[in-house]
Amino acid sequence: MVAGRLGTAKAFVALTRWVAASDAPGGASLLEPRWQDFRYRQSDEGVASFAEIFGAFCSSRGKQELYREGQARQIAIAPVNTIADVLQDAQLSANSYFQTQRDSASGTDMVLPGPPYRLSRTPARRRGPAPKLGAHTNEIFRSDPGRRDLAGASVG
Repeated sequence: MVAGRLGTAKAFVALTRWVAASDAPGGASLLEPRWQDFRYRQSDEGVASFAEIFGAFCSSRGKQELYREGQARQIAIAPVNTIADVLQDAQLSANSYFQTQRDSASGTDMVLPGPPYRLSRTPARRRGPAPKLGAHTNEIFRSDPGRRDLAGASVG
């Protein structure tokens, strides 16, 4: 999990109250006055102590539970997703973000990301298969005479 904007008092207070109300070891200590001091929170001791407490808190919960609860509490917290997590994401699925495309060379189906937006009047469409590795390398190198092609010869 990654948590951001905890330097703001509102976000930090919301997070520490959530952790303190849990069964996380050391969670209740986050309500001690020293944690109200931004300098303490940024000190080596504060960072290490918070990391230990927050790590224990997170280890007893699932990524999606932490994400949903954090969002409900207006805490900027998000999972660090694996590729499998992203492919199974409910929002991306609901928006048909991933699209299956047949690779003509291998005859296999590939799952590829679609457009990052959806426009009703001018919808984005895939124009063809994804380029093969290195398909445009020499074209790119030709646009910059200082570069070299794959064989090391000067291009341009």
